[in-house]
Amino acid sequence: GGPSKKAGAGHFRLGRLNEAAVFAANVRGLLESDAERSVALLTDAVTELDRLGMRIYAARAMVDLGHAMVRAGQKPQELMTSARDILTECDALLFLFEVDEVLVADTSGAYGSFTYYKMPQMLNEKIGDQGASLNERVVFYRGSILVEAVFEKLTAMSAADLRELAGVLPLPSGSTRNLPGLPAYLPKAGYVKNTAKYVIGPIGLEKVDAPFPAQLVDFNAGAEVVLGTYQTSAGNATLTLINYPTNQIAAEHLRRIEGAHGQSLQQAGSEDPGTLTAKRTGPIVVIATGSLSQNEGKSLLAAVNYDADVTWNENTYVTKKDNLANLLVNIIILCAILIAFAGVAGLAFGGIRVLIKRILPERIYDRPGEIEFIALHLSEPESRGSDSQVSSSIKAV
Repeated sequence: GGPSKKAGAGHFRLGRLNEAAVFAANVRGLLESDAERSVALLTDAVTELDRLGMRIYAARAMVDLGHAMVRAGQKPQELMTSARDILTECDALLFLFEVDEVLVADTSGAYGSFTYYKMPQMLNEKIGDQGASLNERVVFYRGSILVEAVFEKLTAMSAADLRELAGVLPLPSGSTRNLPGLPAYLPKAGYVKNTAKYVIGPIGLEKVDAPFPAQLVDFNAGAEVVLGTYQTSAGNATLTLINYPTNQIAAEHLRRIEGAHGQSLQQAGSEDPGTLTAKRTGPIVVIATGSLSQNEGKSLLAAVNYDADVTWNENTYVTKKDNLANLLVNIIILCAILIAFAGVAGLAFGGIRVLIKRILPERIYDRPGEIEFIALHLSEPESRGSDSQVSSSIKAV
């Protein structure tokens, strides 16, 4: 039958449709200019294609949905992981590049997918940002694009061709090119090569066989996870690092994880549910599980310590205020102003005095009654008796 439409909440649900109608709905979702409405239409198309058993077409519709999610400001990484798994299971490797295109704007998605497909027995290759190979299979990523290549026969030219391909792949702009910093906190001592797995969603966490469910991690709180395998005296242990946006959120989820482990111990009875040692360092929750003693667990945890980087942005150019030459010029100008002011003040004082003497002679300045002058009469003889008490060589007038 024909499609059944239901309006409401900015989207409508598709009913049971035949193949042609589903494809038409998928195209309509691609042509929809409104991102939210496009996500709703393509979500229904993916559901119908999966119901009809058309898994490859459903995976390719997931790619279309991923592009719409990016336009709507949503993260499509988990959806793209499902699409990649379906295409791989169906041996539809030709369409894997479509999955990678969705992740162009998110470098962490390409890096997470690379760690997922990288196996311990793989050899590291200098292709793209990071690469690995095993027999005829090569996996690498460049910026936010993951590439998986399978050759009939791997040669030196094959690696050269892939390096050339990596060189022309587009790179994301700005901070989206930066890799996640969480994997750098994994300790080096005892680490099993190529076992680090970076996860940013519940589906990915399930795929890597994490020691606890995604509900405890709570990816809705903005968590990111990295897991690594470590050699211990009793076998292998898993070290899990969960990074949260704030210290408070991390402390709350650490209590949840420890509480869930305590309930598991009570419910297990005589069975040992496994060793779990945990701590928090800054916004990172560190958990050691598996075959390890308490001392080994504490040693692993002690090797992880959060280092807060504080960035202070300042101008790298010299302003007029910071320029030494400009300061010297200002000092010279100030000195000139002070000299000019002193000269003007002196001229004004002297000029006013001369003017007053001309206008009011002997009234303010140089009045006869107020003038005292000491004179030396060295050549005059002593002539007056009244001057008998004064020195013969000095006479005051």
